[in-house]
Amino acid sequence: MVLQVWWEKNGFISLFQTNIGHSILEFHCIIHQQALCAKSGLTSLDDVMAVVTKIVNLISSQALNKRKFDALLDEVNSVYNGLLMHNSVRWLSRGNVLQRFVDYLEEIRLFLQNEGKIEQYPQLLDVMWLSKLMFFTDICQRFNELNVKLQGTNKTIIVMIDLIRAFDAKLHVFRNDIITRNYKYFPNLKKNINDLDIHEKPGEDTVTEEFISVIDSSINEFSARFSQFRELSETLKFIMYPDVTSFDKLNLSQFDWLELKNLKCS
Repeated sequence: MVLQVWWEKNGFISLFQTNIGHSILEFHCIIHQQALCAKSGLTSLDDVMAVVTKIVNLISSQALNKRKFDALLDEVNSVYNGLLMHNSVRWLSRGNVLQRFVDYLEEIRLFLQNEGKIEQYPQLLDVMWLSKLMFFTDICQRFNELNVKLQGTNKTIIVMIDLIRAFDAKLHVFRNDIITRNYKYFPNLKKNINDLDIHEKPGEDTVTEEFISVIDSSINEFSARFSQFRELSETLKFIMYPDVTSFDKLNLSQFDWLELKNLKCS
């Protein structure tokens, strides 16, 4: 059996199947599917990204503003040297953009105050919006970590599927972490809430429900996009580990082109 991830070359799979004389298992790019899960699962937080992108563009895409902001960073002895621009083509780049934005939050507020533009961005002083920003930053970082693990050489489909299944399980752990309000996996959100005065804290029931809804959406996306892997998990393991496979769970239709009656166990 041959495993084939979808290539950009049109008609390759059909041509390949014709050439070898039997069907193959075909999959869309796993990394692309994972990125789509992240993008679709977090759409409810697009308004947060819109504000962040607008502010980053204001500071970084205008030469004068960039020089002023860099000078401000020098004054406060910042460990960074500027904001990161968001590339909409590479969706997962937003995780790093958001983290840098959060790290620079006080400097950004000060810069906008100095420029007389802080009133244009009331979100930067809105406790509820800031909680969403911190949550969004944390959850995007979790998706980025998975994306990095899926990349690189020597990543067989078995390894990649195990990583996807492990992250799917982690999403349920993240969900429980929000429900219990421990925020172990959401360090930015935890620090933001802990730093607030008790009278400033957002309605945690409200934000908890919204954050759970976001995670549930991501869980549903993973379930839908990777359902094929669950159905074929034993079949895929058989390719690499035939000695530990449970044959009663195999999808034997994938082996119709073989003469199974001739197979013998030694």
